[in-house]
Amino acid sequence: MLSNSLPTTIPETGSTLTDGDYANLARRWIDMQLAEAAGVRRVDSATGRLLVGRHDHASYEGLAIPYFLPGESRVREWRLRRDHPDIEYKDGKPKEWGKYLSPPGRKNMIYFVPGTSQNLVKAVATPVIMTEGEFKTLALWRLANHESTAPRFVPLGLAGVWNWRGTVGKTTGPNGDRCDVKGVIPDFDLVTWEGRRVIIAFDADAEKNEQVEIARNLLARELRMRGAEVAFVTWDIAQGKGIDDLLANIGPEKVLELLVGADFETEDADDSISVHQIADAITVRYRFARDAGGKLYVYRGGCYHPDGASLIAQQVKRLLARMRLASKWSSHKSDEVVKYLAIDAPLLWDAPPRDQVNVQNGLLDVNTRSLSPHSADFLSPVQLPVRFDPAARCPAWDKFISEVFPGDSEAIAWEIPAWLMTPDTSIQKAILLMGDGANGKSTYLRGVLAFIGKHNTSAVALQRLENDRFSAARLIGRLANICPDLPSTELTSTSVFKAITGGDAMMAEYKFKDSFEFVPYARLVFSANHPPKSQDASPAFFRRWLVVPFERTFADGAPGTIPGDKLDAMLSGPIELSGVLNKALAAVAAVRTRGLSESESMSRATDEFRQTTDPLAVWLDRNTILHSEAVTPKDQLYREYHRNCTDAGRPTISKTAFGRAMKKLRPAVSDCQRTVNSVLSWCYVGISVLSNERA
Repeated sequence: MLSNSLPTTIPETGSTLTDGDYANLARRWIDMQLAEAAGVRRVDSATGRLLVGRHDHASYEGLAIPYFLPGESRVREWRLRRDHPDIEYKDGKPKEWGKYLSPPGRKNMIYFVPGTSQNLVKAVATPVIMTEGEFKTLALWRLANHESTAPRFVPLGLAGVWNWRGTVGKTTGPNGDRCDVKGVIPDFDLVTWEGRRVIIAFDADAEKNEQVEIARNLLARELRMRGAEVAFVTWDIAQGKGIDDLLANIGPEKVLELLVGADFETEDADDSISVHQIADAITVRYRFARDAGGKLYVYRGGCYHPDGASLIAQQVKRLLARMRLASKWSSHKSDEVVKYLAIDAPLLWDAPPRDQVNVQNGLLDVNTRSLSPHSADFLSPVQLPVRFDPAARCPAWDKFISEVFPGDSEAIAWEIPAWLMTPDTSIQKAILLMGDGANGKSTYLRGVLAFIGKHNTSAVALQRLENDRFSAARLIGRLANICPDLPSTELTSTSVFKAITGGDAMMAEYKFKDSFEFVPYARLVFSANHPPKSQDASPAFFRRWLVVPFERTFADGAPGTIPGDKLDAMLSGPIELSGVLNKALAAVAAVRTRGLSESESMSRATDEFRQTTDPLAVWLDRNTILHSEAVTPKDQLYREYHRNCTDAGRPTISKTAFGRAMKKLRPAVSDCQRTVNSVLSWCYVGISVLSNERA
């Protein structure tokens, strides 16, 4: 029978069980004497919360179950069965979640009935029965001692069918990081298995639930590897799901007959496992989705990540190794599982909702600023690496922006993160931070990157987006393309730029796969000391740019100047970023109503950008006039522009390029041969140089 030498600390934890508790336990074939001897206690919510290390406001009232090591009277740990577990909805149906809880970080353990001696777990002549859960183990212990002077067998409990495995140590991974090592839990070493008979008595649905059946077969294989003889017992589920239900429904004698009749001769010799079984085993733990190009994403930490295929490959290898079938692993088998799961995986949304932002502590409603829980049904790969804290402030950002932005342009510093945090492409702008080095623009971009999240951005130069057919695919699932130090090499095309800023559909392609169409919601943000030249001088190109000047210089080591790495750390601090989120939330309504603000200094910077990018367009605007009777020799107009470039120290262009540009910039101007100053020349008709006109 149970030892009476139970821990003196048990009565001090919680209170004795109620009549209702005893009645419920009796329905599981656990009587009052057994429940008291096992140390099961009733606890209120505060005590339950303390036992399992929780700090929220959920209900933790319930039954506290102590764990012991064989032969010890000190409570090893408490496990809590909650009266009122959380409810989550799956496929529209309520399901209890977190009914049984252990302290955070607790490793998997065997439940030994209190009072089990070390001699008993080492006595190989005494069979072992393994089952799920503490109460089923207690019911089996009562059966082991039913009308017997010594236990017929030793019941051992697992918290779940897979809980005979767990984290058993740490190792160094290929990148030098510390990784968990998974394996059979150390408690198995407390039991002598060699030459022992073991009966696995999982719930009655074990043979119909593939996951339970796989776990049971693997457990049997592990025990046989340790020298045990293993048998399964099953029964009609109508008689009870668990073995405790079975005992209560048909009585101890018939259950003893079932155990005595267990077949130890037949072993499961099936070494095969199907793609379907592997996929099912993986989807028990993971949810997947796919993008427009067919790439598989896995839900983890509140959002979808694009490493679904690699995670599946790892899981296939681990599952086969767990089943002692590692020799059957192949990359082909992993690929088959990926394809199998991809067929039914839902498509990610074309874009996340505009009025809901995924943050670290939930889904934030932009309008009401209320949080709702993360959900795998939120089919988006975007999550800001920021917690919503309505009380948070960002003094480091406030000071930085006041020092590096023009006085009339500080608003844009907050509008940019407000604009980027939701997939709003209606503004049809690209941002260019302009200015010589050591002026804070790169530091600002790193701060914005810390707020938006590196995984939510790409960093592709505009020239590469235009010329590399694989680059567009890097924009999928990205809120922004943030590229510091934009190269000054010439832009030979702007079609991709216009498509991205215009929110138009684009073609993209993953390497070695078919091309596909998608609509990007990434906004373009660049910084440059010198902007690139462009062959596109159209208003449609220039109206899409918003230029922010950075005109102050901060020399390294100057008094009052914070080193760059320290400033980056300050701006990317968690509390600071929560404060930036509040600033962005305050600005988002105005941005959506009137667009991004453009100050006088930004307008001047935009004019300078256009002049630098397309000096011919600016020169024509300033130095020529259009009227239908004007006639100007082509050579004269080109010489005037060439002299202006030489005087300004700018590179000029060829006559051929000048002629092509004139057709784009002044489509109303025609050309023909005319006699000017008694010389027949090719002339532009409809334009004249201002200096000549005034002369």
